[in-house]
Amino acid sequence: MRLSQLRKLSRADARDAYCVGRISRFEMNFANYLRGEIDWPAYTPHAVAALREKLGLTQDGLALLLKVSPKTVLRWETESGSIPSTAAIALCVLEKLDDGVFDLMNPDAAHLTVMESKAREDAEGGIFKSSIHAAGTCVAPEVFGPTEIKILRDRFRLSRKAFAELLEVSPSTVDKWEGGSVTPKGPALAILKLVWVHGIEVLD
Repeated sequence: MRLSQLRKLSRADARDAYCVGRISRFEMNFANYLRGEIDWPAYTPHAVAALREKLGLTQDGLALLLKVSPKTVLRWETESGSIPSTAAIALCVLEKLDDGVFDLMNPDAAHLTVMESKAREDAEGGIFKSSIHAAGTCVAPEVFGPTEIKILRDRFRLSRKAFAELLEVSPSTVDKWEGGSVTPKGPALAILKLVWVHGIEVLD
């Protein structure tokens, strides 16, 4: 179903459409997201510090894990509104997965997720197309260049705009990734690895 159609669905209509198989669970939740009913958690400085302490990390340790500078972590913990959306997503993933986040880095942690979806393409065409998608192998690429970004986006049949909205980045950022002028780093790279290994449903 197209993004414009998903935006128009109420929560009740989206759930009804899901129950009769017109849309997938992801589309149902994405419709709620597009209406602003759900969003990534907003981390306050206190919440960042609490998460770091829960994990037993120093500011330097959290900085190393998320591939940012220690000064950046210090700023997150002392200045309200200083956390960019991609960093907030990374912190959310870290909070939800806890030590499971290291499965993204461990080549010995075999994991394969297969998602099946039924044919749900309307007459106008949609951004979500039917197929069986392998969510990835146990090892994510260390670097996401244009080829890896295109493979990942094509795997889930997402337009650049939909892919950008999923990752909370601008469409121009995705354009730069696929054009090779910018390489994903830090939290954005961590999220791409997560999606490569576990599939887009991990971001529900």
